[in-house]
Parts: sequence; C-alpha cells; structure tokens
Amino acid sequence: MQTSLSLQYPFILASNSPRRKEILRSAGFEFSVLPSDVDESFSAEMKPQEVPVHLAERKANELALISPNALVLAADTVVILGNDILNKPQDKLEAIQMLQQLSGKTHEVVTGIALHTPQGLLTKADSALVKFRVFEDWEIDFYVREGSCLDKAVTYTKYHPGLFLVAWHPKSSTDNERSTCVVKHENGQEILFRQIAGAMARRICYYAQKGDKATQGAEFGFIKFGSRVDLFLPLGTKIDVQLNQKVKAKLTKLGSLN
Repeated sequence: MQTSLSLQYPFILASNSPRRKEILRSAGFEFSVLPSDVDESFSAEMKPQEVPVHLAERKANELALISPNALVLAADTVVILGNDILNKPQDKLEAIQMLQQLSGKTHEVVTGIALHTPQGLLTKADSALVKFRVFEDWEIDFYVREGSCLDKAVTYTKYHPGLFLVAWHPKSSTDNERSTCVVKHENGQEILFRQIAGAMARRICYYAQKGDKATQGAEFGFIKFGSRVDLFLPLGTKIDVQLNQKVKAKLTKLGSLN
C-alpha cells in the first residue's frame, strides 16, 4: 500500500511532465502542479552543462515569488552533442536531421533541478553519456513517421465507476469500472484508449491528466492484477496485427496513422 509523505510546507511541481509527476507520486509525495512559464534563453557564454540548472533555478524562483511559503521543485533537461545543445525538433524534417546528427555518436544528457524552500534555494545536476549505434535511414524514417519525437497531448481523461464483469464480457467496455484517455497527435488525429477492470482486476489507477504531454513508452496508469485495454483508432488507420495475435507492450507495433 502506497504511503503518502507529509511535508511541513505545500509542495509545488513547476512542470507538467508526466514522467516527473510519476516519479513524485511513486515516491509517495502529495503535490500540486503549476508549470512555470519563463524565458528559457541563456547567455551564449554559458557552458552547455550549466544551462539545465540555470533554467531550473529561474523556473523555481519565478514560482517562489507567488508561493514564498512553499517547496517549489523545478527541473530542466538538455541534450548536448559536442559543445552544442540540441533543442526539441519543431517538425519532422528537424527530427530527421537531429537523428542523423546523433547516429553513431555519444551525446550527453544533463538534468538540472532546483528546489526553492522558505529557507533558500538548493540546486543539483546529474548527467549521463548515451551512445547511439549507427541508424539505418529506414529506422530514422520509421521513428519520425510514427511521430514519437514530436509533441502529443492528453486532451481528455475520466474515471468511470462500474461493475466487475469478467473482462471478456461484451458489455465490460461500457459497464465495468474503467478509465478513458484521449491523446491528440501533432497532426490533429486523436486516439482513445480505455483501461477496463474485470472480475478480479480492480482498483484502476491512472496518472494522465488533461494537458499532459504524452510520451511514447510512458505509463499512463495501471490495473492491479492486470485486465484489459481497449484502443480506439481513427478511421483509415493501417492495422499491423492479426486477430488472436499476442502483443507485447513497447514491442508490438499495432498500426500506423495516415
């Protein structure tokens, strides 16, 4: 059973990152989310490794002005190749060019955090070296075409209390306890997926909230003891699996959007 950690001050996360929210929830923290919208420019004279802490500090200080008696946690991450910071690609052409740059090379990922407290500011940075093998052109094309590197957003979430029919029952999708989540792709198409409880698999937990960025491979929730997930795809989607085929999370490609 998850135990919540009690803090002396209100705890604010200055980020809408699903992964950061998941980490804090998993650690047992209760917190509110208030993304910090600050100018993320920095001096050209600054070393790339110093940028994440600099930006995290700026975000934390900005929110601390309106919440001086709270714990404000901010973070920022950069990817560094050589002496250059690679910004998030704005379109598929930029994504292809970035992957071509990274192919066969080692890059550095640096994350900086800043915790503003009523007693002062604490900062920390950590880094990791990541080496990519040489990518084939078709691999880059496949990754970019699927939109994994571009923004997707959660546009709708809802929890539905309900029955606990066996998961394969025809009406379990509409009558059982379930959650609904809709993700909008950057091309405007939306995908709906639904966690559905069963006769034994109850207590649905879901992390996704409206406005979150949706990241491929990230967890949006779970059902204790497992059960069923329904996926509603846009008309015209190319389906790449067969009836009764066993699929595995993060491994099996279900289909391709037009």
